[in-house]
Amino acid sequence: METLKVPVHVEAVVKSTCFVDKSDLIKLIDKYLSCSCPLFKDGILTISRDHLSEYLESLTVCDIGTGKMVSFWQAELQVHVYQLLESEPEKDFLEGEEDLPACEQWELPNKALSGLWNSIISDESVKKRLLGYCSTSMSFAEANVDSDLISWNRMVLLYGPPGTGKTTICKSLAQKIYIRNMLKFKSGVLLEINAHSLFSKWFSESGKLVSAVER
Repeated sequence: METLKVPVHVEAVVKSTCFVDKSDLIKLIDKYLSCSCPLFKDGILTISRDHLSEYLESLTVCDIGTGKMVSFWQAELQVHVYQLLESEPEKDFLEGEEDLPACEQWELPNKALSGLWNSIISDESVKKRLLGYCSTSMSFAEANVDSDLISWNRMVLLYGPPGTGKTTICKSLAQKIYIRNMLKFKSGVLLEINAHSLFSKWFSESGKLVSAVER
């Protein structure tokens, strides 16, 4: 009887000095994991082999779940190899509103957004559902699924009182989804739009002032 495989995502952050082909790095990481990890659980893995530590800044098992473990033989390894960019976001300002950017463009994956996903303390099912929904939506789009047969919303709406982490979730989710789909795209950009800037100067002044204070 065939054992049911469990997806295990492993994120490998590559050093800027590494010029080894990604496919070759994935093979090296797969070989390393097969020898060193009989069980997988969320967290940073110790890179003990010199030839890997020369190439990688970190190696992390992600999104299995708190207290959960998966054996190597049960794991369906999905290794994501990427380099973190250190570029600052490009800011666009509206005329007469130079104190607060209307839009910020982040190149992904960005070092400033690294670690945000793990810093979010929430019900694990929320993060799992968000990842699953975004991944499924992308799969539907790639497969050109007929929307008349299967319809789905192409938008996720997060709501709640201020300070509950909505913006942080959006930023970290964009980074996480791009990392998992890097092989399909040449580049990724996160657009962070200041909703208060969508209105004229006569509206949403309170919101603009709050945003300015937060910065």
